Order: sequence, then structure tokens, then C-alpha cells
Amino acid sequence: MSEFRQRLVDAQAEQALLEAMLKCFQARGLLKARGKQRTDSTHVLSSVRAMSRLEHLGETLRATLNDLATVAPEWVQQQVPVEWYDRYGTRCEEYRIPNRTQEREAWVTTVGADGFYLLDLLYAEATPEAWRQRAAVQLLRQMWLQQYYAPCVFSQLRHPILTELRQVILTQLRQV
Repeated sequence: MSEFRQRLVDAQAEQALLEAMLKCFQARGLLKARGKQRTDSTHVLSSVRAMSRLEHLGETLRATLNDLATVAPEWVQQQVPVEWYDRYGTRCEEYRIPNRTQEREAWVTTVGADGFYLLDLLYAEATPEAWRQRAAVQLLRQMWLQQYYAPCVFSQLRHPILTELRQVILTQLRQV
């Protein structure tokens, strides 16, 4: 990275790169022509982090389904609902995760519920143990344990502050 940066400086091409990036961002609707522009990058980084997290969840489920389809295509066709083919048939960055908060939360809840449904199927007694041991299935299980609370009426993403608060409440309840 530092070599690239040095080549940009040596060629005095940093302005040209910035202009090309800005045109690309404007074409994708990421920049607006008018209005007050923020000069700090905190809000951009937090948005990127949130979208990256959501893409990882969707991609983990999609990769697990693809992996299982290579081992047990008939089982996947029998078990997977038809709407999953549209939802997980393409990569998440091509799918366009919703931008609005409510729609994005609904998408996250749906992905979480789908993942838990698949894990329930995979950990049923009738399912071969070898399928549970596949790396993609283990990754799905690990991601869902890290990112979602255990299944209840709806899937809920873990949030660092809520997780900490939950731990404090549980600790206080144990002391009572």
C-alpha cells in the first residue's frame, strides 16, 4: 500500500485518482451534488461496517447452501423453500441490501431465521453427521452464534451495548 501511495505522489496523480473516485461515487448515488458535506469519516466508516456485517451474514448462508448443494443436491431441493433461490441465488453485493432501516432490519431478521431454520435441519437426527462437520456448516453455526441471539419468535442481531447490558442484568439476577 505504501508503494502505491508513493507512486501516486511521485506521479502527482492523487488529484486524478480522487476525481475518478468521486465520479464513480456520484454515478452510484453515494455523493450528492449539493448540500452540506461532512468532513469527518466516522459516519461513512460506521455505514461501511454495518453493511459489511450484513453482507457477511448473507454470504455465509449462501456459501453454506452452495456447499450443501454439492454434497446433497436432492436434500437441499427438498428442504429449502423456493423463495431462498431468489434470496440467496446471487452474491449479497449484487442483491443490494435495503438502505432503509426498517427494510434492512426485516432483511436481517429474515436471513437470521433462514439460517436458524437451516441449522435446525442440519442438526436433526436424520441428517448425516458428515454434513454437520463440513467447514461451511461450521462457519454458519459459528457466525449465527456470534451475530444472533438464540432463536425465539424472531431473530435479533447482537449489538455490543445490548450484549453488555444483558450480561449485567443476568449477573444481577443470579445474585438475587
